[in-house]
Amino acid sequence: MYRFSFEWYQQSPNSLTAKEGKIIGEYLGIRDNTKEKPKYRAIINRTRDSAQYDATGRCNKIIPILDDELVLVKLSNIDSWSFLPFAKEILGISMGSPDIIADPKQHFLPRKMVTAEGEQLVYDGFTQYLYQLKQEDERLFNIMISILTTLVPTIQTVQPVRFSSESKHIDKNVPYELPDLYDVYVKESSNNQSTPFRFMSTGSMRILFLLASIIYSSKRGTQILMVEELENSIHPELLQSLLSAIPMLLGDTKLLFTSHSTHLAKHLTYDQLYVGLPSDDGVADFRILKQTKLKNVLKIAAAGEMALGEYLFELMLSAEDDRRMIDVFFEEKPQRKGGLDD
Repeated sequence: MYRFSFEWYQQSPNSLTAKEGKIIGEYLGIRDNTKEKPKYRAIINRTRDSAQYDATGRCNKIIPILDDELVLVKLSNIDSWSFLPFAKEILGISMGSPDIIADPKQHFLPRKMVTAEGEQLVYDGFTQYLYQLKQEDERLFNIMISILTTLVPTIQTVQPVRFSSESKHIDKNVPYELPDLYDVYVKESSNNQSTPFRFMSTGSMRILFLLASIIYSSKRGTQILMVEELENSIHPELLQSLLSAIPMLLGDTKLLFTSHSTHLAKHLTYDQLYVGLPSDDGVADFRILKQTKLKNVLKIAAAGEMALGEYLFELMLSAEDDRRMIDVFFEEKPQRKGGLDD
């Protein structure tokens, strides 16, 4: 278990321009799950005032550290540190967060890039990736398009294309050559010719961008892909099929998404649901339903002809009026270990 916390920088009371910020807590705990009652053993324990790490088996070795420096990063540079493999695993974790909240059309349009000399070149990142994916892994590209055409049956084919600048006559006095341009064309059953994908509905563009983002994350070894409001602009009737298809592309990547949609939540299982509960301190409080309460909750939901995910929204509304229900139905909030200021 690893975490760290920090204070945001704020204006210094002694200066009109200086800004400060600092790490105020850091903890690394390791436990042996083969034991009957596994407990975490502190390897790094840092508070606002001091930082200690495990050098002799007791996590009692003080290490000098800068306010904006992580102990884990500093110790990872010591080849002889016995917990170096754990540090490398943690530091190797990568997370992605594709920007699909806004109008996805932006990903299907050429963009401008300013060079060091100030000139503007036109390029397109997402459509270029689709073109490269088809060239490098056509099988996976076809699986993605198969999912898309299943969700949107009016789509017949999707074809990424490259408009090469090689055919252009470039005068020897021109300081640079325009890069190749890329686009994506789609053939629909109702049209007699292919059209640019950017003329499709927002939902169709969002689905394609989401599926491609999952493939990209899986290929580059991203452990967690975070998506805000996955259901935006997607027809409720498509959500179950989309959730069923996504695991085909994930590989070892985990998808973490937020949602306020009962249409989406009703298709998720007990172990996939984390509920954001009412809180008085402004800190996010996400918990899972108690397993001992699952049978009763399912019975109540069935009586109201609701799926589990749907009923949890009703339960949260009830908890707004009676906070005691939170501890009755949900697991206790995890206790922090180490670093009193953390």
